[in-house]
Amino acid sequence: MNLTDDERRMLLHELLNMGENMLSCGGEVSRVEETLSLMGKAYGAERTNVFCITSSMVLTIQFPIRQELTQTRRLSLGANDFVKLERYNDLSRHCCEKPIPVEELRTRIQEIEGHSYSRPIFYGGSALGAFAFAMFFGGTLWDGLAAALLGMLVCFLQEKLPRYSSGRFIYNLLISLATALVIGSICHFVPFLHEDKILIGEVMLMIPGIAMTNAVRDILVGNTIAGLLRLVESVLWAGALAAGVMIALLLVSGPETELAANPLWVEFLMAMLGSLGFSILFHVRGRLLPYAALGGLLAWGVYRLMLQFTAVPESASVYSLIQAFSTGGVFLPTLAAAAFAALYAEILARFLKTPATVLYIPAVVPLIPGSTLYYTMAGVVRTSESALTYGSLTLAYTLAIAVGTAAIWAVFFAIRQIKLRKKA
Repeated sequence: MNLTDDERRMLLHELLNMGENMLSCGGEVSRVEETLSLMGKAYGAERTNVFCITSSMVLTIQFPIRQELTQTRRLSLGANDFVKLERYNDLSRHCCEKPIPVEELRTRIQEIEGHSYSRPIFYGGSALGAFAFAMFFGGTLWDGLAAALLGMLVCFLQEKLPRYSSGRFIYNLLISLATALVIGSICHFVPFLHEDKILIGEVMLMIPGIAMTNAVRDILVGNTIAGLLRLVESVLWAGALAAGVMIALLLVSGPETELAANPLWVEFLMAMLGSLGFSILFHVRGRLLPYAALGGLLAWGVYRLMLQFTAVPESASVYSLIQAFSTGGVFLPTLAAAAFAALYAEILARFLKTPATVLYIPAVVPLIPGSTLYYTMAGVVRTSESALTYGSLTLAYTLAIAVGTAAIWAVFFAIRQIKLRKKA
């Protein structure tokens, strides 16, 4: 495609806009780099270089006759929006097959960014996610309903507080502190509510799961600096969450309890509803919601099935660090379930023409160790021996998800690179 000098400069600017927007709405660095490189080639570039970390992006396009254009952009993370990510994926696929005029590309990008999401649906997703996981981890129906109401409070704070805080660490700390204080106060006056179950439902809404997942994927495909920076940020955000909850537990805390379990059918139903709630929260397109919810149900089914083979004891209190990673611990079942979730997403994404991330994140949500993270924090505050127990479990769950996912992504990344080389 022959472009004028002005069109080439405009193309560079719009590709930079597209890359920034994809990162902001939940895309991983490797996806952004691959997308911009393929689009640059489709528009006649001889070479496209993209360097991206969590705070900045540099894009250089080399056209024939040795003309090189470079722009740098400072980045800021936004809210996860998988509808926009999917639309950018569709736009890039269309442009690679048949490039559209640069002016039209600019208009299409502006249209995607101008898309607004219904706030009631957004709040409903938070409420459904908190309700489902409060019951998923052993809460009663009343606990679930209380978690749903407070989930909308978390959503409100996540929407409003960032504009008044100096950084992600501070507002994560403030949100978790305020939420835990409200829950503790309510449970003090309403004795039939269980503080731990409700708070676990809210913790699930605040854990930076997508950022951690994308960090692992970036490290896997060679974007080590970007992946490590994002991983460090995610750990700091999780630390702020833990600090806020622990401060609240010191001030207002209910009695210590152990992990409980609802009937198996309730557990599976809540796993599916929890995945559906997070799908709504992350703006998954309506036609994909059934697949996202089914992914969570199936992934949890794989986990429960593997538990039968590894003979995990009913009580988590018997675990040690070694036992958590042994063949009788949670590591292998979680690894198998995470690998299944990644495989499910990668295969289905090719049939549905959507980024695999859109289906993978909801599918893996039931595996996120929200309950053990909470009990670890509670154990630290109460100077209980259970802190080490649940800390070991949290570490085992987290590493198993990373390893299981990485194994599948490595295979599909290799397949994708082979196909790209054949086309070249």
